[in-house]
Amino acid sequence: MGTSISLQLCSDFPERIKRAVLCAPIPKLTTIARYRSQILTKALESGIDRRLFVELTLPWLFSNHMFEDPKITELLVVNFLEDPHPQPLEGWKAQLAALSAFEIGECAHKIPHEILLLAGENDLFTPPDGAEWLCDQILNAQLTILKGQGHAFIKEKQAEVLSLTQKFLTGK
Repeated sequence: MGTSISLQLCSDFPERIKRAVLCAPIPKLTTIARYRSQILTKALESGIDRRLFVELTLPWLFSNHMFEDPKITELLVVNFLEDPHPQPLEGWKAQLAALSAFEIGECAHKIPHEILLLAGENDLFTPPDGAEWLCDQILNAQLTILKGQGHAFIKEKQAEVLSLTQKFLTGK
């Protein structure tokens, strides 16, 4: 959602932004991601067990590596379950509506900023082909695809993402 907001800001207020780093960017929500989110919304509305909801969601977020060790998988589940501020159903629905309505489309080629696009090679929610399309449309964009990573590559590869971001923002 953050990349959609950032893209819109770059498009609407070009004078206020110099550079941007966008993680898991998409020009619009894919049909399968929308469908998956609608099904999960129905599950939430039906009162699905929170643990089961988390277990159904995690494969859309993390890489295969995170599921190879059952202990790591359980830590992921527990981490989500212990979140003191889980997203309420209304927030989930509002986010889905906003993402479903967003499409950068023809505005992308008008974005003049230096943009670093970071994408997970195996991201099921925001596949890298969307980031590739954005890179082709935005004149000063550069794309790095993180090998073997899913949507939550920021959690899995924090040091690498930080390094790429620092190099881009500082030019060093």
